[in-house]
Amino acid sequence: MYKYSTIIGLEIHVQLDTKTKLFCSCNNESFNAEPNINICPICSGQPGTLPVMNKQAINFAIKAGLAMNCEINKHTKWDRKSYFYPDLPKGYQISQFDQPIDKDGYIEIFLENENKELVSKKIRLERAHLEEDAGKSIHDRSIEYTYLDYNRCGTPLLEIVSKPDMTSSVEAELYAREIRRRMRYIEVSKCDMEKGHMRFDINVNLKVEKKDGEFAYTPIAEVKNVNSFRSLVRAIEFEIARQKEEFEKTEIVKNDGNKTTRLWNDNKGATAQMRTKEEAADYRYFPDPDVMPVVIDENWIEEIRKTLPEMPSVRFNKYLGLGLSKTISYSVVDNIVLANYLDDCLALISNKPELEKEFLNWFGRDLLSQINQSSGESEDAAIIIKIAKEDLIELVELVVNRKITRNLAKEFLVEIWDNGKSLEELKSTISTEVIDLEEVVSRVISNSQNMLEQYKAGNEKVFNVFLGLIMKETKGLVNPQEIQAKLKDILSR
Repeated sequence: MYKYSTIIGLEIHVQLDTKTKLFCSCNNESFNAEPNINICPICSGQPGTLPVMNKQAINFAIKAGLAMNCEINKHTKWDRKSYFYPDLPKGYQISQFDQPIDKDGYIEIFLENENKELVSKKIRLERAHLEEDAGKSIHDRSIEYTYLDYNRCGTPLLEIVSKPDMTSSVEAELYAREIRRRMRYIEVSKCDMEKGHMRFDINVNLKVEKKDGEFAYTPIAEVKNVNSFRSLVRAIEFEIARQKEEFEKTEIVKNDGNKTTRLWNDNKGATAQMRTKEEAADYRYFPDPDVMPVVIDENWIEEIRKTLPEMPSVRFNKYLGLGLSKTISYSVVDNIVLANYLDDCLALISNKPELEKEFLNWFGRDLLSQINQSSGESEDAAIIIKIAKEDLIELVELVVNRKITRNLAKEFLVEIWDNGKSLEELKSTISTEVIDLEEVVSRVISNSQNMLEQYKAGNEKVFNVFLGLIMKETKGLVNPQEIQAKLKDILSR
């Protein structure tokens, strides 16, 4: 009856990985800490205290802006965002209103078109600004009381605000994952969502094409504090379905401009209305008189620009061009340790083009398999690579040069990975004798006359039995394809 299109914008809060908080010297990492131990008079909002700016947070904000193709504001200031909530002891949050550090950037994502080809899309950024986090209200320890933990008060956050350029949950997830990759690549945040280092606020509504050709818009819903990619996708899908259902029931669109704030319940798989959305005027923004504006010159920006690594989207395209699949390329770029390992290996074999294809097969299949077994299912698990780059290359080279079979090389990889064996030690177990394949195949056939008769009678399964016996005799030192060819030749005589 109606044609719908989805409009999505994301506000992503990233906890910056500074040692201390944004305006005081308290420890910035409070995950699993006892309540209210990482606080001081400044971050707990005591009267008469004065905040002192953390320069490292400014550096990180500039670095993040450059990584997201933003323009860096040369003059930026601090504002008070006033609202009352028990876990905000000052009664206001120090944030940035009209002069954020970063503005007008973009993030490139890659989507599959109808032909399963990857095409690029740019998601525009409106801004990224610094602000301090609030504390935490704990409601589930008592029926009578709410407990307050102020450890997170003053934690530096970078709020990254996109334009409403996304049109599906798929695009939103791709964009959010790319933001996480970039923050990790430039080492401004660990973005460990299990520890609250990265959270999403989702703005979603629908554009409705009506029967008469006119357009209407459903009210914008802001879904707060979503803390996983899975929940991000589910919350968007739920809101799309809910807003369609509401519109089709009434065919009425509220044109009062009001937005609603909703909370995501992961157990129920649904959002619930929390309050009418506040606008800027409700927060009564005004410049903070206690924190000086920051002037950023070009030299400061350029010094930080020099420290940027190659961005994940650039590497993703590079790995696709080398022949790695989309899935494997994403697995690699999701962790800079793995991406750096691959790039270093490729540099080491740059003068050995005959190795590249086989090496990439090994990397994408065998090495990633070992890594996945070691790290488990958690996306945030640390990646540990238990084989030196030079050893992996040499292992592949032994296969390419037919010194050992692929199966034996895989056994070597497992021995190195699981048991800490050295490649030199394993190479010493390789027999140096020259194997006369003709003699071995002929001998195995001669010693198995009954099987030979079965094969000649049409039992082709016997061929694989012969193959296994010969591979056992050659101790994995002869390529299986060579054995098959020789076996077929002799059996056909």
